[in-house]
Parts: sequence; C-alpha cells; structure tokens
Amino acid sequence: MVSMPNRREFLQGGIAVSLLPLLSRKGFSAVPPRALDMVVFDQRFHKGREFAQHAREAGLDCAAIEGDITRLYFKDLSLRWNRGPTTLAGLSTKASLFCLEMLARDHGMRLVYMADVFDSEPVPDIPIDIANRKSAAFSIIGEDPEELAVWKIAPREAYVREEGEI
Repeated sequence: MVSMPNRREFLQGGIAVSLLPLLSRKGFSAVPPRALDMVVFDQRFHKGREFAQHAREAGLDCAAIEGDITRLYFKDLSLRWNRGPTTLAGLSTKASLFCLEMLARDHGMRLVYMADVFDSEPVPDIPIDIANRKSAAFSIIGEDPEELAVWKIAPREAYVREEGEI
C-alpha cells in the first residue's frame, strides 16, 4: 500500500520542482575551469562516492570526509580560506554541511545552493552560475542531520575578487 505524502514531503517536492529550470543537465562536464575549487563528498554513502567520481572525471579536486569535517578543515580548508574565499560543492549529510557553512561564514563565504538527495532519485546537478544571483537564505535547522544534501558554498558578493587582483 502506498502512503500519501505528508505536508513536509509535499512542500519539498514543490520546491524541488520549482528549482528544475535552474539545474544543468550536463552535470560536472559543464563546469568551466576554476568554477569550483574543490568538491567535498561523504565517502560513507554510495551516492557520495558516485558524485565524487563524476567530479574527478571532470578534472575537479575532490576531498573525502566520513561525516566529520575536522581533518578536512585543519589540513586543507583553513589554509585555502586564509588565502581568500573559494567555491566548494559537495554531497554530505546536513550535519556536515552545517559545520562547513558556519566555518565558511567566518571567511567571507555563504551557502548559495542546497538540495535534498533522496535514495530513489538521481543526485541533482549543482547550478554553476548561482553564485552571482541573490538567493534566499537557506537553513538546515530543524532538518534531519543525517539526511544527504548536495550543496554549493561560494564567496559573498562583497568578497569576490576581480580578475588579476591579489
């Protein structure tokens, strides 16, 4: 017997459908060089490993986590972010994303895109040009921290450097 969706599932479905025009069907193959500095994925999940494989095939740098971002932050991200804001994309739990988002804010970046990843559906593509748009604030508070999400963190407009600027 198939159960009816609850109100939350209905609303999430409506939001997901409204974002369809923004999603690129070309995946990472459409990513221009240097559009993403790094792709972060949670290797505990099959969809995360698959996501990383597509990113690697497109020539992007990938970093694996297993839920905890501490090692990634201290060994890589803090060093990158001390040089300036960068653009990250990823597939992780919402708990990991929450930590990354809070740390990124201190370095002039913000969460510009997030979509739920469902077991029964393909991973949504990440819009590449979304960093230049004004977007509504995202919040993962109140969400299941172990749900998977695909996301993008990019520099806030005020921190975007001009080409050639050091």
